[in-house]
Amino acid sequence: MEALFAAHPALWTVALIVSALTGALRGWLAYRTAVRREEEHTRRVELAVRHTEGAHRAAVVRAASHLAPVVTRRQR
Repeated sequence: MEALFAAHPALWTVALIVSALTGALRGWLAYRTAVRREEEHTRRVELAVRHTEGAHRAAVVRAASHLAPVVTRRQR
């Protein structure tokens, strides 16, 4: 395998580009997952608050803030 990379420096370039693109894609997916998780949390709180009145709204928001975040397999 080393002889292949030594004989063809273009393979090093391709390997580095693929590695960089893979890292960028993983970072972007992690970012989008975090953004989506926050959007879903906000949506659930909005739905819960929409049907409450007065003093109960504050209690609903407090209860929602204490909920454990959703943990994916990758974060474990």
